[in-house]
Amino acid sequence: MIWLILRVVIFVAVVAAVAFGAGLLVDTAGSVSIVWRGYEYPPLSLMEFAGVVLVAAVALFALYKLAGLALALLRFSLGDETALSRYWSRARERRGFAALSQGLVALAEGDTGAAAVSARKARRLLGNRDLTDLLSAQIAEARGDAAEARRHYRALAKEPPTAIVGVKGLLAQAVKHGETERALKFAEHAYSIRPRDPGVQQTLFDLQVQGANWEGAHRTLAALTKSKTLPKDVSARREAVIDLELARAAQEKGDARGARLAADAAVRAAPGLAPAAVFAARLHIAEGDVARAAKMIKEAWRQAPQPELAQAFAEIAPDETQTQRRRRFRDLIAANPDHEESKFLAAELAIGDADWSGARKALGDLPSVKPTHRSLALMAAIERGEGADDSVVRGYLARAVTAPRGAHWVCERCAAAPGVWSAACPSCGGFDTLSWRETAEAPEAVGAAMLPLMVGDEDAQADRAEEDRLDVEAAEEAVREAAPAR
Repeated sequence: MIWLILRVVIFVAVVAAVAFGAGLLVDTAGSVSIVWRGYEYPPLSLMEFAGVVLVAAVALFALYKLAGLALALLRFSLGDETALSRYWSRARERRGFAALSQGLVALAEGDTGAAAVSARKARRLLGNRDLTDLLSAQIAEARGDAAEARRHYRALAKEPPTAIVGVKGLLAQAVKHGETERALKFAEHAYSIRPRDPGVQQTLFDLQVQGANWEGAHRTLAALTKSKTLPKDVSARREAVIDLELARAAQEKGDARGARLAADAAVRAAPGLAPAAVFAARLHIAEGDVARAAKMIKEAWRQAPQPELAQAFAEIAPDETQTQRRRRFRDLIAANPDHEESKFLAAELAIGDADWSGARKALGDLPSVKPTHRSLALMAAIERGEGADDSVVRGYLARAVTAPRGAHWVCERCAAAPGVWSAACPSCGGFDTLSWRETAEAPEAVGAAMLPLMVGDEDAQADRAEEDRLDVEAAEEAVREAAPAR
């Protein structure tokens, strides 16, 4: 506002000065005489003289501008950059970016033909620009022309400013076509360019896991953890899984010390990961360190009880009697007494010790409140041990055939149930996607419900197993006969 007022004041002052000067010239008497080489020109009044001077100044200014224009045309013809050339360049650039925008819009609408035309026009107007290569690559991908897309991504990868874009494009192409080795190389290159990019880190980690490169996966997981891309609990569990795989690899190579150190690291990272606790415990059992093995198993049982832990705990003293085993397992059960797995374990140990009332008490109301094939099979064993009629035993077994399977390893990605734990799902290849949880699936075999924790006469166990098989077959036959009636 102040500047505007100042400009108005200056304009008024200039106009007033010009008016004052013109009035002064008009009121002043006299003339101006010009003599050039002895020739005297007609005298001019002061106003006429001022007009001549003004016209001469305008003419000189126009001549100066014409000379500048002529010089600019000469420079333009010689190839030098001028205002005219810059104007034409800007106009060409505007048309090029307009074509590029049209191509992007057409690609978004799915019209790859129009997008390709616009891309060619943009390339012609803009030259070999990075944006035109990126647009052309995306058009080629939309058309399914992998070779053309790869050519444009290579062009982008050669230029430092767009190297990461080109390498990512080549990486995505390799992953899409299942070229694992090439994809791993591109992922490593992208990681060297942009080591803090979470997407690059995750892709590199997935490829390393897929190729069983556990040492590389361990380093990449550390980068993912440092960048806070993964939650702490997920990161710790994945670290444990990788350490467990490193321990298995070391064991296969005969490196007992390396296997033990890696297994211990896995247990420290995730004490509740049952496969890691079982593997580490068995290594310590083999070395005679049963106290440390028992401690690992108890801690894992406290966090997440599983039958595999009980099996490993039984291996600590394989030659003990059933009564001795039942007494030793009290500490393990006490680590998590309210969990249903602890109740199953207590019931199984009581059955092995022929304590039928103790088994029924340990099992509690699980067969009625939460009937599964395992709880119903245990009830069948208890009823038989107590001398119940065959109809009662077979009734429990018949229900067990179609009862829910209970907790087992299930893939969170594809819902497959492989039966045993592994670092990667056998069905979909997902890393660390298996979790121990319950499903409504029926069991494949009722006889598999009982844990191999009972010791005693082998012939008696064989007879019981044969009787179980016959009872299961009879129960299945009864279910098939009753199905039409339902």
